[in-house]
Amino acid sequence: MGQAIIHVFPISVDHDTHKFNNPKACFQYSLGDGHGGRKNVVCHFLRDSDGKPIHCNRISTSCKGLKACIANINGFNTPHSYTHHTHVSKLVTPQTAFSPYNDTAKREVFMKTFAFFCALQEHGCAFQITADIVDIDIENDVDNEDVVGTAVSWEHSPTSCPGKLIMRTDRCEYCSSADRAHLILQNLQEFNVNYLQALLTNNLVAIASHEENVARHGYGPLVLCSFVDSLVEHKQTCAHWHRNAAGILERDATPRRIVCDSGFMKGLCTALGWTSHRSPNLADLHPSLANLDHVDQLIKNFCYEKYPMGTGFEGVRLLVDKDNQLPHDAHYHLHGWQEFEIEAWDNNHMRSLTGTRAFITSQSAQAHLLLFRCIFAIASEDTGMPVLFKHIHGSSYESVVADAHMGQGLGLGMFCMELCANNEAPCIYKPHRQLRQLNAYDHLRRFYRLCIVHFKRNVLTLRTHVSKEVYIAMLSLSSSEAQPNLQQTLDTINWGGRKARAWLKNKVETNKFALPALYRPASFIPEDTWRACPATTNGNEQAHRNVNCDSVNLTLLGGIMRGRAFDD
Repeated sequence: MGQAIIHVFPISVDHDTHKFNNPKACFQYSLGDGHGGRKNVVCHFLRDSDGKPIHCNRISTSCKGLKACIANINGFNTPHSYTHHTHVSKLVTPQTAFSPYNDTAKREVFMKTFAFFCALQEHGCAFQITADIVDIDIENDVDNEDVVGTAVSWEHSPTSCPGKLIMRTDRCEYCSSADRAHLILQNLQEFNVNYLQALLTNNLVAIASHEENVARHGYGPLVLCSFVDSLVEHKQTCAHWHRNAAGILERDATPRRIVCDSGFMKGLCTALGWTSHRSPNLADLHPSLANLDHVDQLIKNFCYEKYPMGTGFEGVRLLVDKDNQLPHDAHYHLHGWQEFEIEAWDNNHMRSLTGTRAFITSQSAQAHLLLFRCIFAIASEDTGMPVLFKHIHGSSYESVVADAHMGQGLGLGMFCMELCANNEAPCIYKPHRQLRQLNAYDHLRRFYRLCIVHFKRNVLTLRTHVSKEVYIAMLSLSSSEAQPNLQQTLDTINWGGRKARAWLKNKVETNKFALPALYRPASFIPEDTWRACPATTNGNEQAHRNVNCDSVNLTLLGGIMRGRAFDD
């Protein structure tokens, strides 16, 4: 006969409803799919006043457990009879300790290159094959001298392009003047070109050399994956790519991304008096709230009590009636707010995180200076750490990427001026100048970059107004490598007509930080830091979407209340 552990729970009775509180509703972990039960089962452990076994209702169920990437061999999915926070924390802790090396620019460049190749492998060239090229013999129709890449393995429809990648410009082999819709990618100087070429040519020796080297420092596709989450989440693949025993890159099953409601998280922190660096979860409020079924029932009960007329049109009418009973100056009014956000990329969890979300009514540099003062003051108060920039203090913020908004950039530069107003230390890039002597544009030249997507989008609007030579010269200013003759490029643009001349004046004279933020040789940002820094604000746009996920697809009443909360 098998052994079992018995837990006896005290039963309390609700004095209003005269019903007892079932302890099953307070179990910390959500119940699994395997369950069943029987009534009138004799329980020999519990006895009545005469010492006889009593009859009980027996319920059998299982723990939902955890879903983990199979690239972690620590035994997440082994059977268990119990679990606790310490046990789970031990399981998800990476086996290879992270060293300071992990936060260097070299790591960023490697991971960016690896992610870029994985995206190519997964999606390939999206060009749809026409009847003219469906029967192309890939092996025989390609000039072998021109192909430095190999076929990328991806699964598409039968009409998807089967072309190989050519390392010259990293483009689909069928890309030509006749078929411009084929994949072509440029600006590869932002990546580790040697590693990328090894991946494209399937040079196993070179690939192993790169990946084994970084694995010793705790990152890359060869290290164990520590990505884990609840089994009830429904993401199809892990956020990380891994190389299996056969040397093939793959992503394993893991949960979907969890999107938290920002308003709820703020309220939870307030209710808990939260001071820890990590974000709280419901289980920190009460262990039973880790039971998702229990939480779902509580939410339903609360919604019925809070919104008796529902969250549709009738609910809105009730809200309007209550609002009309308030004094006129307390009525809901709209304001002309503009949104400002600061995001950062979390390497460990492969996602963008919103650190700041603010609303302002002015786009001037002075308004942004006030905004940065408030943001960094709150950050310092919350973390107990001062705001640090590497070019000033020797550590912390190394680079910032943003769009070409002059007020934002200049406001940040002015904030840096305030940080070192009395700092007489020499600049690490210009030792003959003290830090307190640098102006706003000088500071930006040492860490500020512009998003090349915004840059190219703005240049594209001038394409029909300038010659092809001028258009190419404009685009060439966004580069991490030095041009053979920068002055000649600037002259080409300056002589390209009125619109081209105005564009150049904006980049060189009006918005003085623009050119150094696009052209690395004109800035003081180290080359490895430049390459490691994201070239676009796409990660910010992802985080912008995430932070707004609790503001879309709402009910009519929810949408009105959400907008009202921000306006207030």
